[in-house]
Amino acid sequence: MVSNHLGEFSQPDVETVTKLDLPIPYVNLQGPDDFTLTRQMQFAVISDVYESACSSTPSPLAYEWTLPDGSQPAVWGQAEASGTIATSRSSLGALYVPVSGLPLGENELKLTVTDQDGNSNYDTLIVTVASMPLYAEISGGSAREWSVSEDLVLSGEGSINPNADELSF
Repeated sequence: MVSNHLGEFSQPDVETVTKLDLPIPYVNLQGPDDFTLTRQMQFAVISDVYESACSSTPSPLAYEWTLPDGSQPAVWGQAEASGTIATSRSSLGALYVPVSGLPLGENELKLTVTDQDGNSNYDTLIVTVASMPLYAEISGGSAREWSVSEDLVLSGEGSINPNADELSF
């Protein structure tokens, strides 16, 4: 006889339980599911990965971080964008991603983990890169005096685009 979470019991017949899927690796990205940053920022993602608790033997796990277009994010630090971990339970460490390497708007960062039998699992994180206003600077101060017979030359070379796009004048 089998009971469920409501305390209901099955008929006193033989119940057959069939395992339909192989155990899949566990993947968890720590922290919020989404956040917003600007181009001047960077962020770190910490992840926990390990083989399924139902797995009979520990196996190496392959991992890969990807963006929606299938490319790997630019990273720095000790973590890599892809590789293999041999330990049965591990944190991949902090994956540091410079926001300047992501396009403006919403970006889904995905971590896929695959065991040696080809079973895989993933977790995602949404990173929104917000646009910043342009900074315009005209060299020489805010007040000018010049003769009508002279040319007035203005320079905007000190202007910047914090979104890393090229400026045009």
